[in-house]
Amino acid sequence: MTQSIRIGLFSVAALVLVGCSAKPASSAQADQGDGSATGSVSSQGADATFSATIDGVAVTGKGVQQPLQLQNAAFVLPRQGAGTKHVMFVLASTKDANDTQADYSLTFRFPPHTGTFVHSGSYESCTCDIMLAEHIVSGNLAQYHADTVTITVTSMTATRIAGTFSGNFKLSNDTPNATQKRATVTNGKFDIPMSTGNVTPE
Repeated sequence: MTQSIRIGLFSVAALVLVGCSAKPASSAQADQGDGSATGSVSSQGADATFSATIDGVAVTGKGVQQPLQLQNAAFVLPRQGAGTKHVMFVLASTKDANDTQADYSLTFRFPPHTGTFVHSGSYESCTCDIMLAEHIVSGNLAQYHADTVTITVTSMTATRIAGTFSGNFKLSNDTPNATQKRATVTNGKFDIPMSTGNVTPE
């Protein structure tokens, strides 16, 4: 498989999402349909950081990829019109905003407010999910869907979102030849800006 095909698959992978059930936030938290949700205020500015341990490997990401802001920046979608709103973002293992060689990515989708969201074996309710892609650049692309995962959004404002995540994943049918059939993510943390770009991932 050529590198251009692999990169193309990564782009598609960032848009493929799976569902999960969620524990609702308390009534004191922001309205689910409000793109300018509030919570305890995270650090301000446009910098982005995330870290996690993926299958025993420490993975980090830093910086918002410019100019499209499609990695390490969050979107509340849809931006216009009717429909249930949701937060979506891709965390990429970049060393800074200019790095385009991420070898790991995690695609998130969940309701637009603070709270804890848990996926536990069912894809019938599409309220939250995480998808993991490993070895994107190194030549052994493997994609994993959430099996049992937890996302906790600790703060969300009109400009920034932060939280934690962890869970277990199972190999996607999209990459059936990957040697590792399951993946584990622990100690996940993210603190990223809301995108101000004009392009959205979906």
